Amino acid sequence: DYPRSLSTKTFLQLPYNAWPLFDVYFSYTQCWFPILEKHDILRTAFHYTEGDVYASCLTPGSGEHAALWAVLTLASLQYASISASSEIEEQPIDQMTPSQMYSTARQLIPPESGPHEIGHVQALLILGLVKFGQQEWTGSWMLVGQAVRIAHALGLDQPSYPSLSKTPDQEKQIGRAKHVFLGCFVLETLIAETISQFPSLRKGDLARIGSINEDGLE
Repeated sequence: DYPRSLSTKTFLQLPYNAWPLFDVYFSYTQCWFPILEKHDILRTAFHYTEGDVYASCLTPGSGEHAALWAVLTLASLQYASISASSEIEEQPIDQMTPSQMYSTARQLIPPESGPHEIGHVQALLILGLVKFGQQEWTGSWMLVGQAVRIAHALGLDQPSYPSLSKTPDQEKQIGRAKHVFLGCFVLETLIAETISQFPSLRKGDLARIGSINEDGLE
């Protein structure tokens, strides 16, 4: 059984500037860290325009929402940095802060007992980037470490289907799993080098997932 606080669904509402923030993320992060697909994030975002969205970390699909709010968190910090040296219009008083977006993303990630989804791994990696950018090395190391463990638990390091003739959806799932696991490898290696630690993932782990289809995901 889970504590009631974990199963209590929270009302989620996108910040007023969500769409420009998505543009910032896909312009500055997706190009070098392609662990998610733009249409997946936008599809989840459109749910917010169709009606009230309530979710908890135990809600099926919470990983998609966690990834979305992690994207907004990182993009809001990037936007602030980009705008720091330029004139920007006055922001609404009730604008969501990056810390509020961060808290929303974290609340949508379940505890160690799960249930976990690939979106939770994506969210943890992006939040790890947030902490890395803020030079909070230990926080980044812990978040990425959790992402690595969940990735292993979900079998993202061994994405395969028994059938020789894979369906397009299966090919897509395998491609996404590979990208996310490689994201774990890249980010853990980067942080480990920064703080003089040993990463848990090695080159041998990459051999198990095989090569990436560069024509697959965005």
